[in-house]
Amino acid sequence: MERQALGLIETIGLVGAMAATDAAAKASSIVVIRTEVTDASLVTIYIEGDLAAVQAAVDAGVSACERFARVLARTVIARPHEELGPLIDRPNQKWKGRTASRGRAESSPNTSAPARMAPIRPLPTTAPRPISGAQDYESMTVSALRRLARRRGDFPLSGREIAHADKDTLIRLLRDQRT
Repeated sequence: MERQALGLIETIGLVGAMAATDAAAKASSIVVIRTEVTDASLVTIYIEGDLAAVQAAVDAGVSACERFARVLARTVIARPHEELGPLIDRPNQKWKGRTASRGRAESSPNTSAPARMAPIRPLPTTAPRPISGAQDYESMTVSALRRLARRRGDFPLSGREIAHADKDTLIRLLRDQRT
């Protein structure tokens, strides 16, 4: 009876995580269960398969990732307890009953499984708020004026110049931009 093992690789940044996932999937016959991306740019890759395959995949993934990013943690759990299911799988799925036929090629230990990764979400962008004619720059703080200047793509000052500009200069340039 084949026992399923769980492998985890945690890294900083998506590039290292993608390199680790690719190398792990190519190294042995495993299934990439999912990837988890947090707001702090931490990416965790969940790998499943038999123990030897998962160990080889984690080793290959860590080696590939270290060329691009920092690996924070790695582990292989030989037979995860059923209670870990909610932490591992997506909601409403169960850890019980995993079989080798779950998208994994059976013919050779070197065949790679199709990687199932979480969809990549676009980063939120903040568009500059429209400036109304009635906006009073004098009532704004210098920090707010600098933020407003940085949001404008056509502002005549660069980043460091904006950081060192005084309030009067920022107000004058913002008013000139508005007209």
